[in-house]
Amino acid sequence: MTQPFLLSWAVTYVGPTGLGLPRDTGGGLIRDFAIVFIGTAITTATYEHLGYRIAPWQYFVLD
Repeated sequence: MTQPFLLSWAVTYVGPTGLGLPRDTGGGLIRDFAIVFIGTAITTATYEHLGYRIAPWQYFVLD
């Protein structure tokens, strides 16, 4: 959900010069990308873990 916003901000930063963005914006973008992608990795891993953990119980319920 935040990836399109983050990508557009990165394109704005890398785009033509003279847009008035401070130089330290690049460090903030790196931090923001790390937060977004680490958060995505954690939530995906949690979802997969819980999915495989609950899946065996479905077989006993259906019998």
